[in-house]
Amino acid sequence: PILDGSAKLFVEAISKIGLKISNAPIKVIKIEKKIEFNDGKKTISFEPSKISLDIDFELKYENDLIGTQRNLIKIYESDLTDIYNSRTFCLFEDVKKFLLVAGEIGCMFKKGATISAAEGGCQAEIGVSSAMAAGGLTACMGGSTKQILMAAEIAMEHHLGLTCDPIHGLVQVPCIERNSMGAIKAIMASNLALNGNPEDAIVNFDQVVKTMWETGLAMNSNFKETSEGGLAINVAVSFPSC
Repeated sequence: PILDGSAKLFVEAISKIGLKISNAPIKVIKIEKKIEFNDGKKTISFEPSKISLDIDFELKYENDLIGTQRNLIKIYESDLTDIYNSRTFCLFEDVKKFLLVAGEIGCMFKKGATISAAEGGCQAEIGVSSAMAAGGLTACMGGSTKQILMAAEIAMEHHLGLTCDPIHGLVQVPCIERNSMGAIKAIMASNLALNGNPEDAIVNFDQVVKTMWETGLAMNSNFKETSEGGLAINVAVSFPSC
């Protein structure tokens, strides 16, 4: 994990145990002259230092409540508390944008297909949810409308045919893990869309919605939330306590 909030427990555990100096050779990159890279208003540079590794950064946010933040971290002198103890954040307008875009994508699946596992299997629930998340994330990352739809399509495309077979009819196994996998697919779909060209896409959003609906219609009722097929009957036999 990067040194934001997610690294706190790791850093604390390492600090508690302590460090051991190794004599094994390592490869290092020596900065002999200043190197600078500019991308619009964004700038990053590396400069030689004979003393330590220092990270000096300034972040400028458009939101007036945050404004400009600057910090200087001396890696060999600081305990990094103010770094690993910090938390990542998002702005309310990002949350609003995410929900609006994700909600509209969900509505398009509702109108063009279904969002009910009883009608279309798990592809209609976790698949649609993953597509909604992928589109919402892409919007918050600055993606275009076509990239948003591309992300939603990619996420759904890789949930097509997913059955709904909860053990004992409970939304636990395999539902919980399927949700986490859907979240991972949403992030990957967003990354692919943001780094891709929608004009080159072979499958479009409308096609995947139509395909999901047709797949749901053709799916056996045993795999539509009835717990009469798939894992629901096989695992229940092996593990009666489920």
